[in-house]
Amino acid sequence: MKDKLIRFAIYAVIMTGLLFLALMLLDLREGSFREKAPANLIISVIVGVLTPALLVFFRKSDR
Repeated sequence: MKDKLIRFAIYAVIMTGLLFLALMLLDLREGSFREKAPANLIISVIVGVLTPALLVFFRKSDR
């Protein structure tokens, strides 16, 4: 279980950071990346935490 928690934490941090940067870069073209930063952060945290949780904790294999 400890390995799963470590794997989850690493995946969540990496995915959240990369998704936040990607969303900020998409908003940079419009010039409104500062105004949309809180919304981008909320979206990236939700997706960045739920996706690794599904990948790590709800898989059928016992690895």
